[in-house]
Amino acid sequence: MASYIPVMHKWINARFCGLFLVAAMNGCVSSPPEPHEESEPLLQLLTAYIESSQSLKRPPKSEGELRKFLPDDADGLFISPRDGKPYVLKYGINMNDPQLDPTNPPMIAWEQDGKNGVRHAISVMGLMQLDAEQFAKLPTH
Repeated sequence: MASYIPVMHKWINARFCGLFLVAAMNGCVSSPPEPHEESEPLLQLLTAYIESSQSLKRPPKSEGELRKFLPDDADGLFISPRDGKPYVLKYGINMNDPQLDPTNPPMIAWEQDGKNGVRHAISVMGLMQLDAEQFAKLPTH
């Protein structure tokens, strides 16, 4: 199973926490990876995604809406420092959907190629480090 860096913000409601705890107790979630400098752009994008969802009362629908919650010099945040390519971003993911499956979380952004067979990605569960097999199993469309 993929490893996560959980992002605990106000947006997580009791219903979602309950789902996460059930999954964790059943062994569906492994220990989170240690965040490092290469993960920082994705974590900043996730934070902006969460903040924009809270402020707009809905998920951001475009890069333009997301950028309003990022610093003015945010162009570099959209490029992976690991593979040098733009992240693939998916807009319109409702992070508060009570029907979200924590064992198969919707992806928000991911590296096109990654590095050394591992892609960094963010989902509603947080930062993920995925090998090719794990990535292929996750909903990216």
